[in-house]
Amino acid sequence: MPSPRERMRGYLFATVSLAMLLVAGPALAGGFEYGPQGLHAVGRGGAFTAKADDPSAVYWNPSRLALLRGTHLLINLSSSKLALDFDRFPAQKRKVTRDTDGNILYGEPIGDPVPFDTLSQNAGWFPQGISLALTSDFGLEDWGFGLALNGPAAYGTVGYPSDMNSAGRYSLMKLDTLLAYVTAAAAYKYKEWFGFGLGLQYVVVPKLKYSMAMMAPAAYTNQNDPVNNRNDLRADLDMADWTGFSALIGAWARPVEWLELGFNARVVPVKVRAEGKVRMGGTENSVYANMKPIKVAGRLEFTMPASVQFGARYRHVAQDREVFDIEADFVWEQWSAMDAFRMTTTESNSELGVSIDPMKVSLARRWKDTYSVRLGGQWNAIPQWLTARMGGWWESATQPLEYTSMDLPGFQRFGIGVGLSTSIYGFEIGLAYAHVFQMDRTVKAGTGGIRQQLMGTEKNAADEFVPVINQGYAVNEGRYKSSFDILTVGISIDWDTLIRKGRGK
Repeated sequence: MPSPRERMRGYLFATVSLAMLLVAGPALAGGFEYGPQGLHAVGRGGAFTAKADDPSAVYWNPSRLALLRGTHLLINLSSSKLALDFDRFPAQKRKVTRDTDGNILYGEPIGDPVPFDTLSQNAGWFPQGISLALTSDFGLEDWGFGLALNGPAAYGTVGYPSDMNSAGRYSLMKLDTLLAYVTAAAAYKYKEWFGFGLGLQYVVVPKLKYSMAMMAPAAYTNQNDPVNNRNDLRADLDMADWTGFSALIGAWARPVEWLELGFNARVVPVKVRAEGKVRMGGTENSVYANMKPIKVAGRLEFTMPASVQFGARYRHVAQDREVFDIEADFVWEQWSAMDAFRMTTTESNSELGVSIDPMKVSLARRWKDTYSVRLGGQWNAIPQWLTARMGGWWESATQPLEYTSMDLPGFQRFGIGVGLSTSIYGFEIGLAYAHVFQMDRTVKAGTGGIRQQLMGTEKNAADEFVPVINQGYAVNEGRYKSSFDILTVGISIDWDTLIRKGRGK
């Protein structure tokens, strides 16, 4: 028989393994985007690959930089709000047994079903969507260069009620994370016929936090409750990564005066290796409520996928100016590359008088590639003074139905965007708004893939106790309703025009 010290060592090993396992999956704040970003792109419904006519071309299509004459500075400020309501189906406690392999089996119901109140996302507006871009041709007729800082068009702060009867306590309590790209790009064009561009990206995750509840080690009969349990623990992940890299390749062509084609691709997947701490402590209803929290160093690894964008736009030109345009885009993102999240603890810990050894765990996510079609354009109503934009898009789902989660929901969706801007003495100032409708979905009873995690220990072939993680009740079965609102304010400065106006020219 193992000593109490050895059993405690196994329990803590399982606890920290589970903390790393659970928080890893949804930690990717910008793992799938809700739509376009930037003043022009949001107003056009994301149909911007072939147009890309402002400094955001650094990341939208770097080849278009060669068409921007002079020096330009762009500042985009975006705020987004996620609305999500989850009506979890009533949960019912059942008799539990184990099969010959040690798996937990749920049998006949015990007592009455427990209903849940509607769970609603309560973090409010996420205001940290900022993008900056500076471009210049440095006096070179056929070249363009740019430097940009931007994040993905994603919602980075998500929160839900965390009380003991909450429908989502075993799925998510809070998510708070930031991801940013620093891109340096250069482009060359041949006359007005075609051009190429390359962007090199430095990718950082300065903040990655995630919190949820789980069940601490106990006899499996004492871990049997679909709503809350006195063995509950809270796991808080706090990590960051400053070492990611990627690359973009863009191209455009104008085969005839009225038609332009555009292409942009992220050809180097982003390898994220976030490092930090995992903190474990008791919840308010737990026997561990007064336990001193445990902190263990760890690392989380995942890959942001490659992507490809194609665009074609019709240009209506009259009296040597473009009056309006209409663009259609197709976008593919390889989210199936996210086969799993890999977590490792990187140090031992003996704060409670036992040692926790380094370890490795992996969690499959089963995400799918996404496809998007976008249609939009703009009307230059009053040259240099008033431009109106409108567009929309449809995108397939990232999350399989049975793995629906509440952190950054990737359901099938469509969005509508509108925008206005005006140019005054070298300044362009504008506003864009988009609403994203996510398709309602229902995870039927008996099909949910997001489950409680039950920690314990079992004997292995060497007759030693080892940590194990068992699957408890499904916690994502129910009805989901969700949408996004995005508001963007943009300011662009054409330095050459501004200087000329300042000199009275």
